[in-house]
Amino acid sequence: MRSSVKNQSGMAMLTALLLVALAASLAVNIWYGTALDVARMQNTQQAYQAKHLSQGLLLWASDVLRQDYENADLPWDNRNDAWRQGVQQMPADGAMLSGTLLGLNDCFNINNLWQDGVVSEPHYQYFKRLLQLLNIELAVAEQAIDWMDPDQIPRQQGAEDFAYLAASPSYQTGGQAFWHESQLNLLQAVTPTVYRSLKPYVCVLPVLRRGASKMNINTLSPVMIRALHPNISEALALSIYQEGGAAFSQLSGLYQHGDMAVLSQQNGVKEVWNQLLSVQTLYIQAEAEVVMENSIHDSYALLFRNDNGAAITLQRAQSPFRQIDTVE
Repeated sequence: MRSSVKNQSGMAMLTALLLVALAASLAVNIWYGTALDVARMQNTQQAYQAKHLSQGLLLWASDVLRQDYENADLPWDNRNDAWRQGVQQMPADGAMLSGTLLGLNDCFNINNLWQDGVVSEPHYQYFKRLLQLLNIELAVAEQAIDWMDPDQIPRQQGAEDFAYLAASPSYQTGGQAFWHESQLNLLQAVTPTVYRSLKPYVCVLPVLRRGASKMNINTLSPVMIRALHPNISEALALSIYQEGGAAFSQLSGLYQHGDMAVLSQQNGVKEVWNQLLSVQTLYIQAEAEVVMENSIHDSYALLFRNDNGAAITLQRAQSPFRQIDTVE
């Protein structure tokens, strides 16, 4: 009888302990779930606030760019423009805002090689000269065109689907314009070493109805200036570059600069340069950094400037459209 009572008492105690354990576990789960919900809510709120503040920075950017052209007799840009300074650590709504603007007309747009279903000869010849100056195989130009064209007929030194289907993992050519400069790594002729050498001088910009993007002569590096013509010497390129301070308000000023006056009078040269060059920076990458408590929110936008200098947003992303590489 006493043994039965003891057994019942032991079972009761064990049951009580189990109930306590279950209650504690349930309490922990409820607390943990609530903490996660609160954290998610805070993250969502911060993300929404960061997006709102980033949009404010884009409005600031458009206004700064518009004022830049309003204050000038002629719309032109160079490396000393005030809009390039950006803003740093500006307090707003419990956050710190930083914004930078990076001009994208100081590079060769790979997408300019293929326009309206055909190869753009002026851009093709320019890119070949640039590759030669960089000691990079001309196959890069051929394969870039093959990547964009719709057919499966490889150009000399080119590569179509059959060349990439043999890779592991296999893939195919794009059959359309490049959407990011990193895609160049997919070309057969582009090794990591080639990509590092090429990256500071090329970019990928969207194809707009207004035609090919143009390079701003005031922001081109000396090697890119030399690629404009086989007879442009390093000394002439450096005199145009002016240690990064080139400030041509019109292309006519470039065509009258030193030996460029002679070269520009050659048959068809000025017409080609007019297709390649301008004195404006119309494509701009805007970066917004919002620091809130212990979190950092980065966002990027690709901007295009209208005739009055104000910018419209073409694309948004969470990673850069182009990494900042300083080329002298």
